[in-house]
Amino acid sequence: MALRILITSWPGEWANKNPFWQCEHSAIGGAELQVRLAASALGTLAQVSYANLGEPLNHLETVEILAAPRPEGYVAIRDAYANLLRRALHRTKPHVVLSYLIYPCGDLVASVIEQEYGSKRPIVATIVGSWQWLDVLRQGQDVQILQPRLIGASLRANDLFFVRSPKLAETIRRLSEARCILLRPIAPVREYCSSCSPDLDKPLVLWYGRLAWPKRCDLLLRAFCEGARRGLVDQTAHLMILGDGPQASQLRAKALSYPSYLSDRIRFLGQVSHDTVFRELRQCRVAVHLSESEGYGTAPVESMLHNTPTVISGYPAVIHDLARCRGMFPCEMQVGCVIRAIQAAWECAPFDATDFVERFTGATVASKMLDVFYSMAGATCRL
Repeated sequence: MALRILITSWPGEWANKNPFWQCEHSAIGGAELQVRLAASALGTLAQVSYANLGEPLNHLETVEILAAPRPEGYVAIRDAYANLLRRALHRTKPHVVLSYLIYPCGDLVASVIEQEYGSKRPIVATIVGSWQWLDVLRQGQDVQILQPRLIGASLRANDLFFVRSPKLAETIRRLSEARCILLRPIAPVREYCSSCSPDLDKPLVLWYGRLAWPKRCDLLLRAFCEGARRGLVDQTAHLMILGDGPQASQLRAKALSYPSYLSDRIRFLGQVSHDTVFRELRQCRVAVHLSESEGYGTAPVESMLHNTPTVISGYPAVIHDLARCRGMFPCEMQVGCVIRAIQAAWECAPFDATDFVERFTGATVASKMLDVFYSMAGATCRL
């Protein structure tokens, strides 16, 4: 019998209005990208449906899409999402319900399933990406929308968690009896080109992603200008920044405040197509991804798809996967450390990341997920 999987997520307002929403790179947001890549990969191996509150993702050809308009206001959104889940559960009769994040998506999934099913309910699984969850879960912080009581209820209602960080897995295991499995993110490997290597004739340092906290494009800007001023960054190097966000105007103004011999070496391209992102990745000398926290770490993996030396901050959610990889240069979140990492990446010899990329393909990650689902479904007679 084919496994029936219902995937659901809670795309935020920004994701639904973002013109990248139909594209496939990490500038749309880690969770939004991962949920589509997982749906597409699993859809070739199982019977997959995707319940999405917001714009329908019609390009997922192997997946049945169940969508509903996203209303305004938090209470209205929760009600619409709960109704969509009920409709999706009745229509698809899933063996597995897979959601992204714990709250607010996960607690609603758990609540609706408890109302709709008795003891023989589907397997409830959640993919937890963000490192920020560790501090919230460990300290019981009540910060904005994160309510520990609801997080605790969601933890107890889940049968399975997929996580990115071993330390996060340890924390969840102390709070829940659910299984906890380490899982790598899925990268858009269709863009991978094994013949790519840094373009030594195009001395470009590249940043792409949201210009908003917790991403630290501001730190890269300071490090690049300070390094260039002191002669520590190659005198031919230019900085290109792709993406948009709340800090865009502030960052542009900061760049213009530097002397012209520095500001002339900085370009802001704003929102661009995914083809442009991958073209620049193929041509740049160094890519830089700095963040105070990281959910899935997809962007550094995307850089590796193009054999591009990459500077990454040492966020624990991905550092255990990436720090030891050839072509990755982890650094502390300090100007001097970023400068030294850019210098080292600049001098990196060409390399082939084929073996690295194979660990992040949709087929590899989806197969691991399915193995876990089948073992749990068989053990509990849910198939």
